[in-house]
Amino acid sequence: IKISWQGKQVLNKYFKESLPIFISNFSTTIYLNTSKVILGIFIGMKEVAYFELAEKLSLILKTPVQLIGQSVFPHVAREKNMSFLRKTFYLSSVGALFIMVFGIVFSEFIIKLAGGPEMLDAIKPFQIMIISIIPVTISLFFANITLISWNYNFEFLKLRIYANLLYIILVVTVVLLNQVNILTMSWILFVVEMFVAAYSIIQCSGKGINFLRRQVQNTL
Repeated sequence: IKISWQGKQVLNKYFKESLPIFISNFSTTIYLNTSKVILGIFIGMKEVAYFELAEKLSLILKTPVQLIGQSVFPHVAREKNMSFLRKTFYLSSVGALFIMVFGIVFSEFIIKLAGGPEMLDAIKPFQIMIISIIPVTISLFFANITLISWNYNFEFLKLRIYANLLYIILVVTVVLLNQVNILTMSWILFVVEMFVAAYSIIQCSGKGINFLRRQVQNTL
């Protein structure tokens, strides 16, 4: 192993390439933590505990899909293989659907196992968050993998900015309507994920890189 200093141009290149992924992870962390702060201010720490338990358990169940995305990203970015991307997406979608059904059916058991009977109020927000694995899988492949692999970094950044603006609008709306609770905050996260999924599909279709369209393979 040889360690060598990299030049400024190389570091700038790596920084620009990794910036969209950093912003994506950072924005997701922001609105998850903001939701807990809002719940703590308007409802109480008990509801924050329910919300946080539901969030952490849903993230655990979403991990396999995230790992698949991280594993295929280098290959897709290098090879631009639409066929491989399409097959991986279908496989991941089936896995996400199975995880969603499993999480909903065994939600009470999972909550009791992780938090005890006193945390059963976390069941409904957990079910809402686990349903979001479907739009999360879609946005993972269309936004995080496809847009970045085809160097549409600006479009990816716009997507994340719009998602955060939508989150702010929805939060302000429920605050003004005095409807802040763990269910509304969970549904807000779901709506934001649905927006990200839909917008990423629209962007990929507009750029001619919608990997679900088989004829795209012949145009690259």
